[in-house]
Amino acid sequence: TTHTTGRSYSTAVATAFAMAVAYPTAGNIGGGGFAVTRMKGKVDALDFRETAPAAATRDMYLSPDGKPKPEAREGIKSVGTPGSVAGLWELFQKYGSKKKTWAELLAPAIKLAEEGFPIDEGFAGTFEQQAGKRLQKHPVSAALFFPNGQPLAKGTIFKNPELAAVLKRIVKGPAGFYEGPTAEAMAKQMKEEGGLITLADLKGYKAKWRKPIELTYRGHKIVSMPPPSSGGVTMAMIAHILAGYDLKSKG
Repeated sequence: TTHTTGRSYSTAVATAFAMAVAYPTAGNIGGGGFAVTRMKGKVDALDFRETAPAAATRDMYLSPDGKPKPEAREGIKSVGTPGSVAGLWELFQKYGSKKKTWAELLAPAIKLAEEGFPIDEGFAGTFEQQAGKRLQKHPVSAALFFPNGQPLAKGTIFKNPELAAVLKRIVKGPAGFYEGPTAEAMAKQMKEEGGLITLADLKGYKAKWRKPIELTYRGHKIVSMPPPSSGGVTMAMIAHILAGYDLKSKG
């Protein structure tokens, strides 16, 4: 994401939280992300991807015969320590416009979760696909997204009061997510179901500012995300290969 004003960064933060309610497969407070930023000509890169719990091991997703186990992609052990809340807070603190408070940026998302919104075709379609089949295996998710065993119908008003409660705790800052009732609930579920994330993992999470990757391509300067993202490195490799060809002559 690239923005050039504090107001734009604040808008991005508000939108990200709203997406956590209305578009959970693309944006959610249990995930993480990357941000490439530009403010007054200065570029930065923020890494707020999920991190491995301290108890994770290199080969934990491999069976004795060396093949990957399903729990690498699904279930309680597949998740990392979430970074979204810490990352959005970092963006707001460094670049956000102070014309809107953090609480004001979360207000629309809280309202969406409490009062609900009509489900559109895209939202409904998500739960008819493979993602929906996986969610049905988990009682809490099934109760929320498949009431009475049926997928959410287009036009239905969808409410998520428990998510609203979590967002209200985040209004006080990241500690409302990484400590206190929300963190305790996550750690409790992890312990009960054989997961790895602990209260210490949550409290210790930190988003990291990194030096962006910079490359030139046909006289243009391009700035992108460095590792652990693969995007910037891959784009640089592609650009350097293409630079050796006369693409214009090929139409």
